[in-house]
Amino acid sequence: MRELVADQGFCFPSTSTLAAGIWICLPPPITADATSYPPLPTLQFGLWPHAGLIKHQCFGNAYRSFKGNVMTVRATRPIEKDTEITWSYQQLARPKRERVTEFLNERGIHCDCAICEHDRPKDPEVIRDRSRIVREHRELLKKALSWGMGLKKWRLNVTDSYLNALSESYSKPASEVPRLAHYELFAQILDLAWDPKHGQGFDNTLKVSVILDALKSVYFVIERRGNDNVLVLKQWGFVSPCTFKLFILLRNTYASSGNDLLAQEAERHAKMLYKITFGEDETFDVRRFQLWF
Repeated sequence: MRELVADQGFCFPSTSTLAAGIWICLPPPITADATSYPPLPTLQFGLWPHAGLIKHQCFGNAYRSFKGNVMTVRATRPIEKDTEITWSYQQLARPKRERVTEFLNERGIHCDCAICEHDRPKDPEVIRDRSRIVREHRELLKKALSWGMGLKKWRLNVTDSYLNALSESYSKPASEVPRLAHYELFAQILDLAWDPKHGQGFDNTLKVSVILDALKSVYFVIERRGNDNVLVLKQWGFVSPCTFKLFILLRNTYASSGNDLLAQEAERHAKMLYKITFGEDETFDVRRFQLWF
C-alpha cells in the first residue's frame, strides 16, 4: 500500500489552482505585515494510476497541474515523436539542487536528465561547493546591506565574482544545461530589488537585466529583436511557479518604464506559464499581480 500511494498518489488543492500555487510563489512585499498573507490552501489527496507511470526527470518535458480534482499534463517544450514524457517529482518554488538530489537518493531514482548527466561525473565536492558559494553570497549580501552598501553597487561589483566561481563547475552553457545555482544568486538580488530601503538606485534597466539573466540561467533563450519592441522566446526553459513570477516581474518593470509593447510581450509569455503551472488561464489577471510588487 505504501508503494502504491508513493507511486500513484498526488496532492491537489481543494480550492482554486490560484490559491494553491500563486500565493506560495508570490508572497506579499517585505514591508507587508503578517496579516497580509493569505491563508494556506487545504490540500486533498487522490490516486492517478496512469499519471503514476510518468517517470521522473529533474528537467522533464512536461508539467502537471490541477483544476479541482482534474489533473492536466502539458508539455513544457517541444516533444518529438516516440520521446518519453517525463516530469519532476519535486516541483519546487525554487529549484534547489541539494533537496532534489536527497529526494532521488531516498527513492532510489536514477535520473538521466541534462542536469544529472552533466553533474554525475563530477566530484561531489564540486557540487557541494556550489551550495557553499550560494550560501556565502546570501550571507554576505545581508551583511553588506546592513553596512549601508546599496544593492546596485553589490550587483555591479560583487555578484559577478560569485557567478564566475560557479561557472567553473559547469562545462556546458546554460542554454544546454540549466544552471540552478546561478539562478539562485539572481533570485537573491530580485528578492530585494523592490524593497524601498535596499532597492534605492536599482533602476528598471538593472531590474530587467537581472530578470533576463535569471531566466537565461535556467535554459530560456530570449532575444530582443533589433530595435523592435519584440521579445523573441527562442527556447523554453525550466518551467515552474518561480519562472512565471520572473515574467510577471519583467512585464511590470517594462510597464513602469512606459514600454507597453514589451510589457505585452512579457505578459503573453507569463500567461502561457500560468496555464502550464496552475492549470487554467481564465483567472489570469495581471492587475492582481501588480499589487504584490
